[in-house]
Amino acid sequence: MKLYEVATSLEQLEFVDKETGEVNLEMLEQLKMTFNEKSENIIKYIKNLNADIVSLKAEEKALQERRKAKENKVEYLKEYLKTTMLQVGSNKLEFTAGIASFRSSKSIECESEFVNWAKEKNAELLTYKEPEPNKTKIKELLENGGELEFVNLVEKQNLQIK
Repeated sequence: MKLYEVATSLEQLEFVDKETGEVNLEMLEQLKMTFNEKSENIIKYIKNLNADIVSLKAEEKALQERRKAKENKVEYLKEYLKTTMLQVGSNKLEFTAGIASFRSSKSIECESEFVNWAKEKNAELLTYKEPEPNKTKIKELLENGGELEFVNLVEKQNLQIK
C-alpha cells in the first residue's frame, strides 16, 4: 500500500463500519503503523538525498576550483607567450601543434567622469536597468503593519527534515 493510499484510507475513515459506525481498531492501528513506517522511510530517503546533494555540491566546488585554476593557467601562459612574441617581434608562430597569431580588436574604456558628462550632453550613450522590488524592505513594512497596493504577504508551510 502506498503512502497516499494509507492517507486516503485514514481520511475517508475506511476503518469505520459504514452500517454500525463501529471502529475497527485493528485496521486503524495497521493503517497508522503503515503510515508511520512509510513516512519514516520517506524521511530517511530525503536525508539520504540531502547527503548526496551535499556531496555533489562539494564535488562541484572542487571541480569548479580545478577548472578555474586551469583557466588562470591558460590566461597566464597566453600572456607570457604574447609578451615573448612582442619582444622578439614575431606576429605569427606556426607549428604542427597549433598556430599563435595576433588579431586586432577595439574596445572602449570609459573614465569615471563619463557618466556625469553623458547625463548632461548625450543621455543616449547610457543604459539604465529596470528597477526591482526590494522584497526584504517590503516584507519588513508589511510585517510591521504597513499596507501596500499590489503586494500580498503569503504564509507558506515548508516541510523541514532534520
